Amino acid sequence: MGKLVEVLERAGYRDGETLFGAPYDFRYAPAPPGTANRVVSRFRQRLRELVERASRTNGDKPVILVSHSQGGYFALDFLNRSPLPWRRRFVKHFVMASTGAGGFVLLMQ
Repeated sequence: MGKLVEVLERAGYRDGETLFGAPYDFRYAPAPPGTANRVVSRFRQRLRELVERASRTNGDKPVILVSHSQGGYFALDFLNRSPLPWRRRFVKHFVMASTGAGGFVLLMQ
């Protein structure tokens, strides 16, 4: 992910202004639908707040979510559980880099 951040910074993105990170401890898998997981719930809430703050900081523009590796699954889970009006308001694009999109399917259903 470090190289991607470097490329984005060279393209003009600035850490804390137009470029934000949401690291996640991969040892905590998202809970299956209908099952609670405090760690994942806290992460989703913090990610929602980060997306909203990033949008506000940048003139209320929707954000571009970029994920890497297993982070793609967590971001997809987050988006799938977010209401459609919220997604339309705050997320312009979702990019999954190096995510094995063919795997991990049962957990995401």
